[in-house]
Amino acid sequence: MPGQFYHANSLGTFDEDWYHVVTDKPSQKLTVYFLGDEGNFTETAGWVIQVRDLYGNIIAAFDTTPGAGTEGGEEGGQLPTEVSPVDAAKITEVTLGILGTYYISVKPKTGGTATTKAGEGSGNLRGYNIAINLEDTGQVTANPNENRFDTETEPNNDKANADPLRSNVAMTGVFNRTLIKRIEVETPAKTEYVYLYQGCDTTDPSTLPPGQTDCVCDITNNPVTPPNPNTPGQSPAEACESKANITPAETKYVGIFAYDTDTYVYHSEGNEQLRIQICTRTDCQFERVHLRINKDNTSIVVMEGPIEPGQTIDLGAALQGDYYFKFTAEETGVISDTGDSEVDELLGPYDLLLMSTKYSPHGN
Repeated sequence: MPGQFYHANSLGTFDEDWYHVVTDKPSQKLTVYFLGDEGNFTETAGWVIQVRDLYGNIIAAFDTTPGAGTEGGEEGGQLPTEVSPVDAAKITEVTLGILGTYYISVKPKTGGTATTKAGEGSGNLRGYNIAINLEDTGQVTANPNENRFDTETEPNNDKANADPLRSNVAMTGVFNRTLIKRIEVETPAKTEYVYLYQGCDTTDPSTLPPGQTDCVCDITNNPVTPPNPNTPGQSPAEACESKANITPAETKYVGIFAYDTDTYVYHSEGNEQLRIQICTRTDCQFERVHLRINKDNTSIVVMEGPIEPGQTIDLGAALQGDYYFKFTAEETGVISDTGDSEVDELLGPYDLLLMSTKYSPHGN
């Protein structure tokens, strides 16, 4: 029910809570408020909130970890008396373009505060409070190309389905993956030989030869001198003995995944500079993502390469037209056993912001 806080508990990463909200007008703005448990409202770290549309697609995701300067006092403390829970709550906003039912899930993060305190199956609950609010935006249609400026829509994996970008309007999205197959990777057994002084025990310093700091024997000088005086009757030629270190063969299974491709489009009137920022508001979990920027429906590449969370990229849009921003998993190599591509893992929520400086790319 809009405007009403609900109290719930998380037991572990398996304990995912679901809620739903029904819109009565197109293009309403949904605001989700999130607080910690009673008496500790500002300790919100450890959950991920996801908003799904009528078809189950994730249209927004929100990490509840407080950032620097979180309102409502110190993290993990009591709220000041003059600050209401709503004012102190962590919030996320998303435009719900089409009439119908939307779903909100709250899931503890693996290794996050919600799970480390509660524990997997420990029986120790950790509570939180959640509320939502719906507001009319004044839009009377539910055309995604006009209204959904703040969330990605799926599928948006090609230019035909690209989500529109507006200058200075932050876009939120989620990278997902699909398991294609499991492959078997075999590591053969390996034998490595090391040479140690006879009679030398790596765990007993008293068995070390004089002047030596370890048991490793240098066989480049043959015979080795000096022999180990701790082994009576040993000749210099018998100073070393070889030891075989055997690493057994190993077989493991590796998942091959298809990662999301998210595509956005920005229409420029030309003669301007653009700045792209990624993960400046979201605690992204991936290390980098591959970005390719094309001009119109052509092979003209404006920029291509990896971009990391928190990084900004500046580029010029000298010509009028559409600029397509395509995000894919960054390839790192090839699995020699199968020929499959190796890529950086690309999962979780992110935010994307395009800003126009309105300056000429040529500095005029």
